Amino acid sequence: RPAQYAIDKLNTQIYVELDYFTLQGCTMAKNNSSLAGADTLGFVNIGGEITLQPLASMKAATDIWKDHELTWGKVNQVQHTMIKYMTRAEGNIWSKEIIESLMSFYMQLDGHYI
Repeated sequence: RPAQYAIDKLNTQIYVELDYFTLQGCTMAKNNSSLAGADTLGFVNIGGEITLQPLASMKAATDIWKDHELTWGKVNQVQHTMIKYMTRAEGNIWSKEIIESLMSFYMQLDGHYI
């Protein structure tokens, strides 16, 4: 499972590094989740209002690779996990057309002769 931080970014259609969705990124999320439990909350200011938010969703990992540093094998891992979480996103914010376009994009890359 990717880090809650990455899932929250995906759920709000905000850019998130692909490495969060690799096997290594999901393993790091699992290992780091024990540091701040899922029910550990912190205060955040959103639009001038103070609210509570899970700490796990507030902080980016420090050892995540930039997209251009990933090998093709890792990018290939990403597509399945990321698309799975896009289809599960809160409020169905990712349209079927966008998800199918992304799937088609990855299939075309996989089938390219280079």
